[in-house]
Amino acid sequence: MKTLRLNPTMIVVMAFFLLCGCAGLVSTSLPGKTTASPMLERDTLSTLMAMDRADDKDCKARKVVNREVVAGNPQGAVEHWILNRCGTLVRYRITYAPDSGGGTMIGWTPGEVVGKAQ
Repeated sequence: MKTLRLNPTMIVVMAFFLLCGCAGLVSTSLPGKTTASPMLERDTLSTLMAMDRADDKDCKARKVVNREVVAGNPQGAVEHWILNRCGTLVRYRITYAPDSGGGTMIGWTPGEVVGKAQ
């Protein structure tokens, strides 16, 4: 019978990889509703924030304040994600569509100013 001996460094490295692997199971705490899985939600958030930074390079404070599912079916979904960009509410239309490789394509329209944050 073989015995596996682990030194403390190996235990720390293994725990790190296990925790990283489980990170995909934790959802974000964004407000509103979405059809996205936690991983797709994070990918959408990263894409959306990059797009919004390109639209307004001067704003340093932005966050998602609401999400709404507009339509959803097996062929995909349409959602509105609303950001507070330095006091201005900006709505993005997000679309999800399955791709041939088993993943999901994320589409978006340019942000539309819909009001002022309170």
